[in-house]
Amino acid sequence: MSNEPIPPTTHPGPPTTRPAAAAEPTPAAPAPRRPWQWPVPRPRQWWSTANRSLRSVFSANTWQPLRTTAAHYAVYLLVRLVFCVIQTLPLAWCDRLATAIAYLLQKVIRFRAAVIRENLTHALPGRSTEEYDQIAYDMWRHLVLMACEIALAPRLIHDTNWRRYFSIADRRPLVNALLDQRPVVLVAGHFGNFELGGFLCGVLGAPTYTVARTLDNPFLDRFVNDFRQRTGQFILPKDGSSDRVEAALAQGRNLTLLGDQYAGDKGIWVDFMGRPASCHKALALLTLSSGAPMVVVASRRTNGPLQFAVDFGGAADPHNLPEELQSVRGLTEWYNQRIAEQALGYPGQYWWVHKRWKPKNIRRSTTNQPAGSNAATAGTTPAGTTTARNAPTSPPTNGAIAASQPVPQLPATRSEPKPAGGATAGPEPQLTAEPGERDIARVA
Repeated sequence: MSNEPIPPTTHPGPPTTRPAAAAEPTPAAPAPRRPWQWPVPRPRQWWSTANRSLRSVFSANTWQPLRTTAAHYAVYLLVRLVFCVIQTLPLAWCDRLATAIAYLLQKVIRFRAAVIRENLTHALPGRSTEEYDQIAYDMWRHLVLMACEIALAPRLIHDTNWRRYFSIADRRPLVNALLDQRPVVLVAGHFGNFELGGFLCGVLGAPTYTVARTLDNPFLDRFVNDFRQRTGQFILPKDGSSDRVEAALAQGRNLTLLGDQYAGDKGIWVDFMGRPASCHKALALLTLSSGAPMVVVASRRTNGPLQFAVDFGGAADPHNLPEELQSVRGLTEWYNQRIAEQALGYPGQYWWVHKRWKPKNIRRSTTNQPAGSNAATAGTTPAGTTTARNAPTSPPTNGAIAASQPVPQLPATRSEPKPAGGATAGPEPQLTAEPGERDIARVA
């Protein structure tokens, strides 16, 4: 037997062999670049990108506000230049200039001749063609003179010489209304030089709050309002100023409004010079709700430029109104009749050029209104009634002014009285009217 050692017995186990590592992919060789291929996008792609960028920069939406502002400023500069030229001319030359421009507009250009002839035919039927042409010519001359007078008034009219340019025939009722402890709603039409009427109120020490439409040109709007506020007249925008109007009346401030403006389909339709016209309900509502008397006035030209007579058209005191004037419709018809009488008495000084009589939009129907909707506005007529021309009544508004509502206070930052000489108006004054009352009393 051999003496060699026996090797130990081993049991087979799991294989310990590792799998072979995967071979790394060989990077592909870069494609050969042709010598004429550009490293940037192709010219056609670059031009498309640049074209889109230029279109976005020079699009109408981007430059339209700038073009509009530039156009408004150019018009403003032109108007200022014309006013500067007018302010260097004497009154006699302004009269000749108005005569020449009126002849050009009426005889040569025939500007808005169809609108003027239609308005005159309905308001003054039975006149001849020559009479209509003469009235249109007088109207254009009056409008040009009105612009000249607005340019010259701040330099010529002040509180010591206003009697040289204005005469007041019925002083007592007008002065009594302005000296009343209650506020006054002064109503005028597009007749005479109504702009100088508000200017005169400030000269006499009775500044008023005037509701006027904001002009589309902001530069011209600021320029016109600077003239209106020169003697203490405060301008309120036509839209969104109902709270300030109520506050002014609650503080005893006088209010001036134009009563012959088109109010749209929501206005109240009354007869005006033989045709139904839409009128704002707010004028009558302000008088009936606040207790402020309504006074119809006009600044009528008498003889040449800057010669006026202040006409007293009538007064309606809400504390002593007849039964037919105790409603919105009745009071609206009353002041429209007063304005029509003034305009028809001197037709050459009325604005026949504006579209006062616009037809009612027949697509809007008032038959689907809920029952009792007319009760929301005080003084409106019952549903189903019509005007004298059988025009349907307009739907009531929700802006009825209630006398019991709290009235916000207007800001007051100046308490000293207005300096003599027609100084420019600053912020709104405090509620002290003693200096103005003395000036008005001196008129009587």
